Amino acid sequence: MSKMSIKVSFTVGVSLREALAEAKEKAEKLGVAFIEFSFNGAFFAVSLRADIERGIEEFEKGMKAIVI
Repeated sequence: MSKMSIKVSFTVGVSLREALAEAKEKAEKLGVAFIEFSFNGAFFAVSLRADIERGIEEFEKGMKAIVI
């Protein structure tokens, strides 16, 4: 597996679920370890094996750095 991560940003109006799903898809397609982005004050690092539901749950608990 690659050790590279790519930082991205999402346009206004994208839901967290959409952002996580697209980040997971891009991590797999691009063969990178993580896709990184910020969403409403929280940092996310999303891998190709990410559990999207866990990411949403951690965000709703108030976590500020979420690696899935």
